[in-house]
Amino acid sequence: MYLGANSDHGPFRGRAHLDHMDPLELGGEDSIRNVVYVCDNCNYKKGARSFVQWLALLNRKYQKLSREVYAEKHGHQPEEFKPGEPTPRCDGVYYELDLSEERLREIYPKPIVNGPPETYELRISVSIEKDENGKFRFKPKISKS
Repeated sequence: MYLGANSDHGPFRGRAHLDHMDPLELGGEDSIRNVVYVCDNCNYKKGARSFVQWLALLNRKYQKLSREVYAEKHGHQPEEFKPGEPTPRCDGVYYELDLSEERLREIYPKPIVNGPPETYELRISVSIEKDENGKFRFKPKISKS
């Protein structure tokens, strides 16, 4: 996705990136709950900083909104994040981007409120079916192993 300099998409300029609010390097989870779209410039500037460190560098007019987005997605304030061991990056596509909020809440019913998740393996399988209207439907199945 490219948002140009003449774009009406707010402060974004350049390529849109998915940024991990709690960096993977600090143990943030690699899930749709921990990512937001940001412009490439902001993503490079944030790097592996914690969200709290990043907030301090943001223009004041974006600090409140950024904090609200974090709290909504994580279920707690950014100061409550507890850094841990680095989290490996998902090798696949974020298929969750195509799911409705209702379906995401089914898959991820409760936000993590005490920092990074416990270490365990997940098995993710996705079946693709065509409905009566010819649209493809993704049916993810997630289980701990």
